Amino acid sequence: MDFQPDFPAETRLACPRDGSVIFIRAIRPDDEHAMVHFHEALSERSVAMRYFHYAGLHQRVAHERLQRVCTIDAAREMVLVATVVDEHLPIVGVGRMRRLERADHAEAAIIVADAHHRRGIGSGLLHRLTRVAHHAGLTTVVLTMLPGNQEMQGLCKRFGRLEFDPLEGVVRAFVDVSGPHFAPADGASAEARRRVGIGAGDIAEGAERRRDRGRTDAPGDDPKVAWPS
Repeated sequence: MDFQPDFPAETRLACPRDGSVIFIRAIRPDDEHAMVHFHEALSERSVAMRYFHYAGLHQRVAHERLQRVCTIDAAREMVLVATVVDEHLPIVGVGRMRRLERADHAEAAIIVADAHHRRGIGSGLLHRLTRVAHHAGLTTVVLTMLPGNQEMQGLCKRFGRLEFDPLEGVVRAFVDVSGPHFAPADGASAEARRRVGIGAGDIAEGAERRRDRGRTDAPGDDPKVAWPS
């Protein structure tokens, strides 16, 4: 089954810190320009944590890459964006998910613009990605992060279990989205929004990124990856 949101095309996320409203929706082809501004607003630390190495701005905003990112292949991936009413930085967060070789598993990654950390955006994106995965018939969503990424680990702990991989030196979160009674956590998401939010290093990265650190494409970017339908 394709990845399709099981919630309205654009949903509201109230920020508990300041009461402002953030919207979450699927990315669109016309978001390319906004994605350039999003990448321009990221700190070097956020970028390095996202890709497990530093990737230059010109690589991240290359037209060919952003064209792939903004055009979803629903059979294998979903990209959600968090948006605000801001002419300078309309996109403030991105949550990405793609199927793994094991057809009932997907990997996900989240990154939030530095100026919008700790506003519940990361937990809102993860909450909705797990709903999409459940709706597509998947059983597990996997997120991978560096051991020093305590904030993201705190967030993921509220959605699933954490395991440390000593061989690769990373922490993986496994979120079970199976079963007819799966309900990702309106409560857990709210708790994560109140207590965790997202920080500068709050990103998750798939295993393929670590095996090929010279690439600048993120999970879901690479058209050469073989995906089960």
